[in-house]
Amino acid sequence: MSDVLLTALVSFASAGFGALAAFRLQDAKTKREELDRRRMAVNRALFDLSQIWNTQYQYWKEAILPEKDSKAPWLHIQGNVSTQFQETRFNVDGLFFLADTDHAQYLMRLYTEELRFRILIGMIEERSSLVLNVLHPKMEALGIGKGTTFDLAALERALGPDLTNKLKSLTGAIIEHTRENIQSTEELNMEFRPKMVEFFQQPRFFGLFGKKQLKVLEVTYDK
Repeated sequence: MSDVLLTALVSFASAGFGALAAFRLQDAKTKREELDRRRMAVNRALFDLSQIWNTQYQYWKEAILPEKDSKAPWLHIQGNVSTQFQETRFNVDGLFFLADTDHAQYLMRLYTEELRFRILIGMIEERSSLVLNVLHPKMEALGIGKGTTFDLAALERALGPDLTNKLKSLTGAIIEHTRENIQSTEELNMEFRPKMVEFFQQPRFFGLFGKKQLKVLEVTYDK
């Protein structure tokens, strides 16, 4: 084999190996970027889940808990303006990679949690509108204000069955849904995060040196 031919073969092989190495590096970079996008979507979902829990828990602690065992929680639980409740929606498109994994169930569970939250906020806003726009004006017309002593049965008769029954029904449903939602959201976080921690463990150097743990958001559910 002539020196010219040998040199040409070496140059060709070097170019081939260089192109392959460049392709492998670009492929690895693309995979890392995609993995980071997925991890960011999961971290955002964990954050949003904690926001849903926190909103419901604060409402439970501040509005429901002080009055739920009173003789008339339907009357005493305060009305809330809608701006107190932050709208939260999960980025389903960013999380759709889960559909091709063993964790596909969490897509529907996150959506269900969001739906439960929206239903609860809708009930709270409906009740608040009744309290602020109907109940309070009627009580003011009856001369009943803060600190006024009154007979509950007589007040119910004066307010009428339509208003009192609607307030009782909405208040009971809100208390029950808030309690269930707080528990459901917390349980979902306790299941979902460990699965994602496991999912985002990546092998180091072809698996020869264990696994690298990519950071998954951990939020404390502070009661």
